Order: sequence, then structure tokens, then C-alpha cells
Amino acid sequence: MRRLAFLIALALFAAPLSASAQPASWPADSAYVPAFCAGASTNDKVGDAPAGKDERDIVGDTTHPAFFTTDDGTYAFFRVRVDADPVVSKGGNAPLSQFGWGVGMDTDNDTKTIEYAWVVNGITEVVNLTNNKDKKNALKVWSPTLDKSKAGPDGQTFLPVYVEVKKAADGSKFNKNDDYFITVAMHMQQAVDATKGDKNPIEWGKVRLWVSTSANGFTLDKDFMCWDEAAGIVDLSKAVGDPIVLGAYVDITAAATADSTTPTVTGTTKPGAKVTVKINGKSTVVTADSKGVWTLKVPESWGLADGKTYDVEASVTDNGKTATATAKLKVVLPPEVKLTSPVSSTSGVTTSTQPTVAGTALPGAKVTVEINGHKGTATADKDGKWTYAVPKDAKLEDG
Repeated sequence: MRRLAFLIALALFAAPLSASAQPASWPADSAYVPAFCAGASTNDKVGDAPAGKDERDIVGDTTHPAFFTTDDGTYAFFRVRVDADPVVSKGGNAPLSQFGWGVGMDTDNDTKTIEYAWVVNGITEVVNLTNNKDKKNALKVWSPTLDKSKAGPDGQTFLPVYVEVKKAADGSKFNKNDDYFITVAMHMQQAVDATKGDKNPIEWGKVRLWVSTSANGFTLDKDFMCWDEAAGIVDLSKAVGDPIVLGAYVDITAAATADSTTPTVTGTTKPGAKVTVKINGKSTVVTADSKGVWTLKVPESWGLADGKTYDVEASVTDNGKTATATAKLKVVLPPEVKLTSPVSSTSGVTTSTQPTVAGTALPGAKVTVEINGHKGTATADKDGKWTYAVPKDAKLEDG
């Protein structure tokens, strides 16, 4: 299998990086995690963008996802599947086709706009980190080198940012020809440092990405992953991928208040990550699913009690770095729903065919009242009191 790895050096560095800052190797194919769009596998039809064919055509389906990610704690690796080999020259300084392949990043939680983009520019043979304010002026520019005199993967030089092109290992042939992976490895800390001080800087953790090809090597403007170009101009809010995790990260998305002493606590992290969860002096380890969601059903043996508040801690270790999230969990068991009117002393007797029924429950609770086959609902107020006026259609009769 032919494999090209050409390595990108940071043009603005005055001195080379130390060996300790360099990646050991490209991750194995098994390390790459498929991304999702709207809960489904990243997909893209063959030829859906008339101006983005062959190596500019992103392709994918449920069996062969279009986009994958992984990281090693220093570098983030973004891998996209394209319909043809993007390498057109086997030597020299311009091996790539004269187009671009890139990843946009959302850092302000508004998916109508792209804040930053990493674009592999096949025209100038550089990788550009650009912002949305000034797309033509890169924040960082990395220039390629094909110097084979230094040791590295495939005999190439280890440098901060580089690109790998190889035939798709899973054998996909969307257009009856071999598909290819183009992968960009970005030194994340350099990107973090380059955007430090911005209103919405790049950070390790949970992010959302767009994947697209480019006509000019700067802007994401051709074939967007998870968007059928036949539908018209791309809607960024629909073409964006679901959140992914870069680096050590964990959060707690469901805790707060529980109406059970055995509540379910959930959160997110990397797919397959092992999460240690601690509550009330007890702990256990749970595994996140393929979408990075972890879930713990608190055992009865952990001894949670009504009316008490507990500290919840979730932690995960990734590439030697540990991330921790904390939250509060209050247990408030719902009181028994009680009927206060009509009361037992009157034996449930009323002189009206449209009586008002009253009682108590948990504040804010929805109470279902059923009389003579008629069903209605009432909502308990802040003091837990509720009332329900029985309507005529309940058809209560004298006696």
C-alpha cells in the first residue's frame, strides 16, 4: 500500500521543537473514532457537489463513515474520506492536487458561524490556521518539507504539523474506485496559544466541527460533509458534526435533583473512555458508549437518603492527563399524593355534581384525577397543594 506522509514545519518558529514535543508515530487505524452528525454516522453522497468531484468529493455512509478523529494528548488528528487520491505528484514540493481540505471549528456555541479553520492548501502546499474575521490572513502557516534525511514515519522528518494520505484501509469504493483518507495532524497547543486572548479561543475539550473541501485552500466552500449540495447553499447549523472530545475531558449532564435514592447520573467524555464516578464515599468505573455518553445507575447499597445533598465527582485519565467534573445531587423523594377534599370524615359525600377535589403532592407535580371514567390533571403549587374542579362531562349523578 502506498503511503505518503509529508511533514509540515511552523514557518514562524525561531528554533526547532524539542524531541519530547514530537509525536511518536501516526496513530493506528483502530485508534480513530468515527464522528456523528445529528446522531447518525457521518455521511456524504458521491458527486453531490458538482464543483467538488474526485479528490474534492467527501464520501461516507453508515458502514464507512466520512470523518474520524483521535488525539494523543498533544496532537489532534482529523481524518476525512475522499473519492480519489489527492496526491498528483510523487516528488518535488507540490505533491497535492491544487485544491484544499479542511476542518472548521465552532468555539462560541453558535453553529451558524465558523470561528476557525485548519485547511490543507494543495495550491501553496501549506497548512493554514485561519479565523473567520480575516480568512485570507492565516494566524499560523506551516510549510511542507520532503526532507528524507531525518528519521520519522516513512523516512520523513518529525515536525509540528503534517499531513498523511493513504488508501482507505477498510477498502471502500464509493465510485467503484479506491477511496482515500487525508489526515491532518495539528499540534493543539500551538493552536491554543495562537488564539489565546481571542473572545472565543480554541481550547482542548468538547468541540463541534465542520468538514469541507476548498477551491482556494483557505475557505471551506465546496463539498460539506453531512450536507447534500443538491439542497442548495450549505446550512452550517445542519452540516455541523455532533460534539467530539479532544484531550482529557469529562462532564456531568444529569444530576441536580433526584426523586429516587437510586438515581441515574450521566455525562459525556470520549467514546469508550473509562469514567470513575464517586458519590457518598463510594465509587465505581463506567464505560462511555460509542457516542461518548456515560451512565451510572446509583446502587441502593450506596445509601443515598431523602433530603440530603451529595457531591458527585466524575474523572477520566487520557494520555496521562486527568480531567475531573463535579456536581451536586439532592435527593427529594416525592411525598405520597393525598386527598384532602372530600375528606374521610364525610365519607366522600358531596352535595354537588361538580365538586372541587383537593389534595397535596410534590410542589410542581402533575396530578392525574380520575372520577367516573373522566380524567383530568392538576398542578401542585409551590406549597404542594392542588385542586381540581370536576367538569360537567364527568356526569356525576345524585346518589
